[in-house]
Amino acid sequence: MIVGRVEAICPAHPFYMSGVSLTVRTSAKNVSMDRKSLVARLLEARQTEPVRMAIEFLGRADLVPMDLRGENTAGGLLRVYRNRLALKPTTDLQEVGLAEVVGSLSNLEASTPLAMVGFQNSERIALFCMSTDGDIVGNILVSRRPPEEERERREWFDASA
Repeated sequence: MIVGRVEAICPAHPFYMSGVSLTVRTSAKNVSMDRKSLVARLLEARQTEPVRMAIEFLGRADLVPMDLRGENTAGGLLRVYRNRLALKPTTDLQEVGLAEVVGSLSNLEASTPLAMVGFQNSERIALFCMSTDGDIVGNILVSRRPPEEERERREWFDASA
């Protein structure tokens, strides 16, 4: 399990100066979320370990937004993340918040449209599952594999294709 510390969120943090925002298109409407707005919503949420770690992660200066456009529904994401949760014991990746996201998605109608917002750096990926109103359904932080292991994995997949 990853252990993190929560730093005070204040205007001196680098992301407050950043103009980085991400617009996600869904069938219902656009969800636009910059890091400052995302942190503000996370601060309003129940302070679980995944939420605290996401707040800390979003304060890093080296984050790059991910392009996660596409049509997502609660049912579709629930299938993906339930499978991922079932495989979790067989992988060495550290994933914080996966079980919580599965629980949150289970409470939604399967046809509910959702958007994904993500940020990454060389160490981790943070994924935020959002309603089309911009409410956070849940978040997952995934540790990246070491570069050599990731390269070997890509080569294996390329050779298998």
